[in-house]
Amino acid sequence: MRRAAAWLALSLAACVGGCRARRAPSGEHAAPAPPAPAVDDGARLPAPWRLERLAGAGDFALPPGCALVPPVARAALPTDGLRFVAAAGAPAELLVARDGEPPEHGLVTLALASPAPSRRAPWPAVAYAAAAGRWRALSDAPADPPNHRLTLWREEGDVSTLGEGDHATAVDLRCTATRCAALATRIGQVARPGATLFAGSAAAPPSTWQRVDLDGPAGASDTHPLAVAALDDTTADVALAAGDAVVWLRVSGTHVEPVASLPVHAGVLDVTRLGGSGLALVASHEAPVDAQGCAKGGAAILLERPGMPPERVPTSAPPSSAFARPLASGALLAWIAPVDCRHHDRPIVHALRLDERGVPATSDVAVGDASGFTIETRGDDVELALRTPSGVAWVRARCGG
Repeated sequence: MRRAAAWLALSLAACVGGCRARRAPSGEHAAPAPPAPAVDDGARLPAPWRLERLAGAGDFALPPGCALVPPVARAALPTDGLRFVAAAGAPAELLVARDGEPPEHGLVTLALASPAPSRRAPWPAVAYAAAAGRWRALSDAPADPPNHRLTLWREEGDVSTLGEGDHATAVDLRCTATRCAALATRIGQVARPGATLFAGSAAAPPSTWQRVDLDGPAGASDTHPLAVAALDDTTADVALAAGDAVVWLRVSGTHVEPVASLPVHAGVLDVTRLGGSGLALVASHEAPVDAQGCAKGGAAILLERPGMPPERVPTSAPPSSAFARPLASGALLAWIAPVDCRHHDRPIVHALRLDERGVPATSDVAVGDASGFTIETRGDDVELALRTPSGVAWVRARCGG
């Protein structure tokens, strides 16, 4: 997994169109990481987006208990080949990219009034995040064989080396307003199972961050990192894949506490820490997905939490990706799937709310037709960007609270 794990959708930043090795809401594959996070690479900056106000909720719907925060807006622009990333720490911004001669990528502002000029950022990277509106990008690149070097770009204007080791691979990046955590495969002179976490002040040089090496269950030879599942001012929750389970660890300073071991069923879609209860949640495919995109016996997402039976969420077809985003209490679960597993020409975004135990508090709602989407939460505030044939729609809501 990841760069197989990369597309499990497990970081703070969400991505559309194969834009980073973390998740692809539209089910596309990861783009390779560049040799280093280079910003001045000859690419054009995207033109500022001009957003138009849509009437009411436009063509979009929200789950019960989620109130629209008007206006719904749309950037009417071609979306073929358009990829974009959102980060919870940078409201009303997207990192966008489009291939071409020359390629185009940069940070754009979402606003109805005159938008700010676009800003430069590296493209592609393994994972993106933002701290108080300042973006970061995590990458890895070959060093002296067989070593790879982990690098972190910060919008403040610097690139730092986090570590170097045998086939070291960047996996995930998550930030709060004041703190960041970067996750990689186990860093060492010889590659081995496990993971390495770097965490520290978002304002401090990454060279000052604390490094913690993480082990999986005793005797597990295939343990590898999935995601920084949650981060706050004192702890980081890290999810590791170990055979047919997700091992959940809570890291406080150098102290590592096992939290849970949860089954992955037919493949992890996302993980999060539920608001209110702090429970670990793992969302997985219920059944294997065949080459046609179908699942025997029907499609569903299974939600696992410690000490409780799984919750089953039926879906129209196996999701190409799903996002579990924490709310102040519970979480919002959103996914994209076609109307039928044998007809992929009409993908639809769905969403429902989960309570603080991870139990569906609402039925699922078809949010709208889209070929890809991002979703981020900040407490009960929700922000979505949806890639539609007529442009990129921007929808904000407040769920619960």
